[in-house]
Amino acid sequence: MSTTHHYILRWGSALLLCLSLVTGRAQERYDPVVLQQQLAHGQADTNRAMQYIHLGDYYLRKMGELPHDLDSAALLQGQGLALAQYLHFPEGVAEAVFLQARILRERGQNDAAAAKMDDALRLAQQGHFRKLEGYIYMDRGFWYGNDGENFDKKLACMQKAEAIFHETGSIADEAGMLKTIAEIYQFKARHDTAAILLDRALTLARSIHSKDVAGIYILIEENYREAGDYPMALRYAQLAVNSVEDQHDETQQLVEVYNRMAILYSAMRDFDQSLVYLKKAAQGAIRQQDTASAAILNCNIASIYNTLGNTAAASALMKATVRDLMPKGVFSGKLSVAMTCVNVFVANREVKAAQPYYEMLVKYYHEVATQKDEQVGILLPMVRYMQATGHYPDTYRMLDEYIGYYSKFGNSPQVSLAEELYFRADSAMGHLASAIRHYQRYKAGYDARTNTAQSRLIATMRAQFDLERKDKDIQLLSKQNQLQTTSLRQEQVIRNVVLAGICMLLALLALIYNRYRTKQRSHLQLQQKQNEINAQNELLKKLLTDKEWLLREIHHRVKNNLQIVISLLNSQSAYLNNEDALSAIRNSQHRMYAMSLIHQKLYQSDNLASIDMQWYICELAGYMQASFDTGQQIRFVIDTAPLQLDVAQAVPLGLILNEAISNAIKYAFPDKRRGLINISLQPLHDGRFQLSITDNGVGLPANFNVYESQSLGMSLMRGLAEQVDGALTIVARDGLSIHITFSKREEIQTVEDTQTRA
Repeated sequence: MSTTHHYILRWGSALLLCLSLVTGRAQERYDPVVLQQQLAHGQADTNRAMQYIHLGDYYLRKMGELPHDLDSAALLQGQGLALAQYLHFPEGVAEAVFLQARILRERGQNDAAAAKMDDALRLAQQGHFRKLEGYIYMDRGFWYGNDGENFDKKLACMQKAEAIFHETGSIADEAGMLKTIAEIYQFKARHDTAAILLDRALTLARSIHSKDVAGIYILIEENYREAGDYPMALRYAQLAVNSVEDQHDETQQLVEVYNRMAILYSAMRDFDQSLVYLKKAAQGAIRQQDTASAAILNCNIASIYNTLGNTAAASALMKATVRDLMPKGVFSGKLSVAMTCVNVFVANREVKAAQPYYEMLVKYYHEVATQKDEQVGILLPMVRYMQATGHYPDTYRMLDEYIGYYSKFGNSPQVSLAEELYFRADSAMGHLASAIRHYQRYKAGYDARTNTAQSRLIATMRAQFDLERKDKDIQLLSKQNQLQTTSLRQEQVIRNVVLAGICMLLALLALIYNRYRTKQRSHLQLQQKQNEINAQNELLKKLLTDKEWLLREIHHRVKNNLQIVISLLNSQSAYLNNEDALSAIRNSQHRMYAMSLIHQKLYQSDNLASIDMQWYICELAGYMQASFDTGQQIRFVIDTAPLQLDVAQAVPLGLILNEAISNAIKYAFPDKRRGLINISLQPLHDGRFQLSITDNGVGLPANFNVYESQSLGMSLMRGLAEQVDGALTIVARDGLSIHITFSKREEIQTVEDTQTRA
């Protein structure tokens, strides 16, 4: 089993490349989140039709594809097609039919898919949608196999697509198509033709600074590797790795590049490095949630474990792969997993464990595979299982078929692998002469080629290393000579500098000592002044603290005194039967509460100079509502902007509020009718503020003149408005509105300002 790893890696790489190829638009990528947002807010126009199609295309190509993703793609395709037909949008119709063909193909409905693809091509040609026609030819080409007439049809489709992309100036698509055609020629071992096409593709990709240039590098690497030129292969493989790593590429291309580097190191028999890159590739596939690629890469890792003789590790890895990462379909890697499981389990003498995977391969060979290359590719694992179970005679026909197919491509590693299995079969059957011939062909065709290439690589690398080392030695000697010359020149300079430095140092020391003495005297004087300042600051801090305490105590006592007066009035009201007197006492209590609330806020807060009017208005309105016990009859709506006022302005405004709210509650809503009182304090455009108390009550009598009224409440509001240098306006329309427009006075010096200056 030591020679199977290269073919398994090559098979896995081919599947990875299939997974990375995007049928349809190879260069376009759509953000599903953006498309869904556009669909949610867009209009039913041609853009919306294309958004349906693009989102359906995303679900079709989505990594780690699930069955419901295909359902989503089909639903979106149908919506896009219906809208495009309704709008008479021929390009959208052609795009939708093209997407439908690919969805049917993915579901295995090949005949229906081919019919829809023909419809899409006809629509694209009728509408002269040349780029879409190119994408259709490209996608159709991927449907054909690589044998006989199918190969010619595939190549013809790809060449038509490339010609269209060249005609339309689609450089990125043209480069991608040239790369794909080159790979087809590589498969047929026509490496010279492939090299010419890859050179053209690389020139185009570099001209537009394409991020997909790494994909071209890895195909050039394979071209050199297949030709046995490992140094050049290693050069281009490293260019591909550098390209994806410099771009911080986290796409499928990163996985493919690492996998190709692993194949190259495996071909060079450096299995440790091959494992390093395979594990990097597997980690990248897991990060992308691409379980199909991760499964294929695990197959490659297990194949190398097999090659190194660690069959137990290979078996454990494949069992974990089957358990956690088994792909759902043949195209996505299920067949590759089955082939590797047969190889690994047979090598680890777990023939019973290999049986279900062998049966899967047999079923695929007889029932599923539609192309010759698909059938031939799985013959060797089947032969290994049959030889492990003792069915040697039955393997000759399969080996003849395998060698007959791959011998068309020259003395390839695949032929060498089959020759080894011929040798095993002949040895078991006692055909010793034939066994020797097959063994000699195996050694001459595979190991000899690998060893020659490896020797050439080692010699080339050693020569490059020796040349680089000599260049470095010469550069080092030149630098040493320059350093010695420079050192001699510097010695005299250093000697002179040292003498001059000593003299300057002595002068500096004398100057420093003099400055030190002067500084000491200045420091003592400054220290004395600082002590005096500190003592004064401490005294000022104490005075400020005492002042703050006194102010807080004053506000507290004023509040208490007002509360005492309120209590006295309350006690007095118990001995009165006159309703006017009781009303006067209650009005006085409300006014005193309005003032006490301000002093209460001042002594409870850190700011002793100003009142937060937002808080104050809410508190006062709540008190008034509770005092009159309005319940659900009257609803208050308060809308106030942030404003800090000093006591001189806050007290008059509070009393005005008290009068306005009290009058509204008592007179605006007779017979317990329901009503609304709005209180607003907002800045005006000229820098002033306006306090408004508005109700939707019965308003004022028709002949009532608010400006000539001599009632105590109106007199108070007019006088209080003058105290804040404000203008009082009363509007009797749809209820009653009272507006007081005033300017905020300059803030008085706060305790904090005084403390800061001190």
